Amino acid sequence: MSERVSVIMPSYNTRQYLPEAIDSILAQTMEDFELIVVDNGSTDGSQDYARSVSDPRVRVITERSRGAGHATNAGITASRASLLAVMDSDDVAHPDRLKIQAEYMDAHPDVVLLGAGFRFLVGAAIVSPPRQPQDHDQIRRAILDGRPAMHNPSTMFRKDAAFAIGGHHFPGPGADCDFFLRMSDVGKLHNLPDVLQFYRLHDQMTTVVRVLEVNRILAYGVACAKARVEGRSEPSVAEFDKEWSQRSFLPKARARADCRASALYRRAIRLRAEGKWLRAAVVTAPAALLSPNRTLWHIKRQLRLV
Repeated sequence: MSERVSVIMPSYNTRQYLPEAIDSILAQTMEDFELIVVDNGSTDGSQDYARSVSDPRVRVITERSRGAGHATNAGITASRASLLAVMDSDDVAHPDRLKIQAEYMDAHPDVVLLGAGFRFLVGAAIVSPPRQPQDHDQIRRAILDGRPAMHNPSTMFRKDAAFAIGGHHFPGPGADCDFFLRMSDVGKLHNLPDVLQFYRLHDQMTTVVRVLEVNRILAYGVACAKARVEGRSEPSVAEFDKEWSQRSFLPKARARADCRASALYRRAIRLRAEGKWLRAAVVTAPAALLSPNRTLWHIKRQLRLV
């Protein structure tokens, strides 16, 4: 049986959550898939566990610790299917995820990258995030504005389109938004409203511990996308980093405030999961003051205005 979907699961020191993540893929209602676990230099036994899984649909690739973007590229290169799905090694997939997404991709050949609805998973509690934009123009506009519009661990994309853009251009955190923008140059982006992924929140997540780096790479990806639209050469990393470091005090302060607001919003989500609604509201208030634009974006999503 040839694989219809290749699932790429970058893994780095997530041994605690890896069994549930792998099991959620092996329990998919679609059966013609392969799961490629790309171990990214784990030191906690994650690779040993992945290799111990006896299901023939699971393959394990070993890479040096060079970031999720690099690990995903290794999975793209090793994949056998024409449709590729990303899965975080600490998340949980809905049993129908691959089936629903593959059927949508088959019915919409103009869509090159497809996201899906998700819920936050905090311990055993599930928390709903604001609604994501669904159509191509809204998604692209939001990413260019520096706002989260697609949930990378829920995405499925076409292998030929990924090869056409050269895969992920950055090895580490923040590579996904640049990847989304480059994919939007060769086809349509779309988000399904269906909740197909459960995104685990914990203190060691890259988006928590390296948030400033994530935001810098996101800003570079946006700068490159705008250069392509305007017919200019993309700035080199060195050129961008020089400009980034020479920003005036106010833009730097805004960036740090936005990072702090993001951390506070994540803390509020965890408090909501614990049923501490009042404390969550207290935490959200300073986040709104630190980053009015981020707050407005959340409100618009809640009201389904984007």
